This record gives sequence, C-alpha cells and structure tokens, in this order.
Amino acid sequence: MEKEKLHQVKETWSPYCFLPKSLRVFSKKIWIFIGFPRHLSTIFRYELDMLILRVRCFLSLRYRSKIRRLRKLSDLKIHLGCGNTLKENWLNVDCYPPKLTSGTEVLVLDVRKGLPLSEGSAKSIYSEHFFEHIPLYIVREVILPNCFELLDTGGVIRIGVPDGETLLSGYTSNNQKEENPHFVNLREGQTKMMRCNDLVAGNQHQFLYDFETFEFILKEAGFVSIKTTGSNESEENDFKKIDQSDPHRVATTLYVEARKP
Repeated sequence: MEKEKLHQVKETWSPYCFLPKSLRVFSKKIWIFIGFPRHLSTIFRYELDMLILRVRCFLSLRYRSKIRRLRKLSDLKIHLGCGNTLKENWLNVDCYPPKLTSGTEVLVLDVRKGLPLSEGSAKSIYSEHFFEHIPLYIVREVILPNCFELLDTGGVIRIGVPDGETLLSGYTSNNQKEENPHFVNLREGQTKMMRCNDLVAGNQHQFLYDFETFEFILKEAGFVSIKTTGSNESEENDFKKIDQSDPHRVATTLYVEARKP
C-alpha cells in the first residue's frame, strides 16, 4: 500500500495546494535561499492553515449548525485523525480529511483544541497513526482529557501508533539474521539510524511511544483497563477489523486500548 494512501490526503482545502506548482517550487527555493531550515516551512504552512481553519470554523454558520446537531447525539463512534481513511457510521475527524464518500460524515477542525461535543456522548474513540503527529504535551493536556470527557461510562478508546520499543530493539540487535520490520527494505543510502530518525522526527512526527508511556499518560487522564492488542485483535465489537491491513503497518504498530470507568 502506498504511503500516501496510509497517511496523507492528496488534495486538501489548504490554500497552498491551490497555488500553481511553479509558484510552490519558487517559494521553496526562496525559503532555502534566505537560509531558513526546510522543516520550518512545513511548520509555518501548517500553523497558518490551522489559523485559517479556526477562523473559518468560528465564522461558519454551517459549522456551528453541525456542532449543535452533533451535541444532541449520543453513542457516537469517533474516528480521531482520520487522514485519508473515512469509516462508515463513524464521525471522522481531521483538519485535512479527504472528500466525503457515501455513508460517511466528517468534522473538520483543529483537533489540538479539542472536540466541542457533549460530555459522555461517545461510546468508542478510535485513532490510528495520529497521536505521533501531536506534541506530547498537547496529547496529555488536551487530547486525552478531551477523549476521556467525551466517552460515556464504560466507553473504550483504541489507539495505534508506531511501536518505539520494536524500533529500538531492532536497532540495538546484533543478530543480523533477525529481520526487524522497521529495517527491512532500507532505501539506498539509508542507514538504520536514519530510519530511526525518520520515525522519531520525520514525516512530521512529534513523539515516539511505547506501551509503558501510553499506560502512564492514559492512567494520568483517568483511564483504566489499559492493555495492548495485536492488529485487528480487539474484543470490542466497534473495533473488529478496523485497523489498516497493510503488512508493514501491522508489523510496526503498537495498539493500545483503555476504558473510562
């Protein structure tokens, strides 16, 4: 499965995407010529987009009407950071979602500010390869507390992120015959350390998780019954066969579930 199908939406509402390709290339050259680090251009463009999005949500009568409708609902199933994958019968949430398809619903907003939905209105929250794109302090101070608030008593959250423990154990292993999924098919000219940095700081990643860390921050938010499962091995009906089936992702993803008491 191609990388962009797993992560990035090819076309978004971002004004930058509507600029002619020649102008985008020229702007990158100017940025580099001035001497700014390349990654700052991505951060600057993203934060500008988020500012535009927050203003648009504040001014949009359609957005406000949608929030009023959603706040009246219960037993919601929320797909947080849906990216390029919309799920039917779920409320798909992202700042850059793909186009709507039949039977799907999307809420477009800056997730880092929390979801303006009713307390206890959700029965399930699902997120796959989203949390690593958010700074840890925002996850701890905003995202997880908001998820805890939105879930009804007994509600469950399932989160999938790149597995940091598997990555680091593969790097330190001296057994050359052991094929760690993070390091198979290294690109030409790429070392194992370069691959580590790709997962830690590349692709706009902000933090690398292991189960111990997730257990700590989930307990901190109030969750209980915290456990890890394999891909598509959840005992919860709402999470049956919900994870991506791409073999590489299956082999390199940590899945964690927790319940609101």
